[in-house]
Amino acid sequence: MAELCELARVLAGEAPVTWTAVQERARAALRLPGPVVPDVEIIEAWGCPVCGRIDAPRQCLGICIRRPGMVADVSEYRQIAARCEQAATADRALSRLAHLAASITPRPGHVELTTATLRGRARELLDRLGV
Repeated sequence: MAELCELARVLAGEAPVTWTAVQERARAALRLPGPVVPDVEIIEAWGCPVCGRIDAPRQCLGICIRRPGMVADVSEYRQIAARCEQAATADRALSRLAHLAASITPRPGHVELTTATLRGRARELLDRLGV
């Protein structure tokens, strides 16, 4: 997503742009993988009063069997999942801008208008995303 943000910043800036360079940069940014929102099953777990370990998916039976597993507090997971979803949403919006930049070729005599329009969209997007 960093490359997509940087592309949007370049487009939003005042520096002159070369369309072939912008298109190449946009295409390169689009080839990079985006953020992935994890698909995780949330289960109920219990703390064992004897050994202190976490028991899941069933309550402690008083027999300690050590099965390795990844466990996280659900409130922490929900915070991280919300940030992942925000990143994925921002990535989709930045990708749409990059697709636009990658596929546009201004008509002769319309370079300034096309540049101004794309700059406006990039600025609006960056403001909306707060990046």
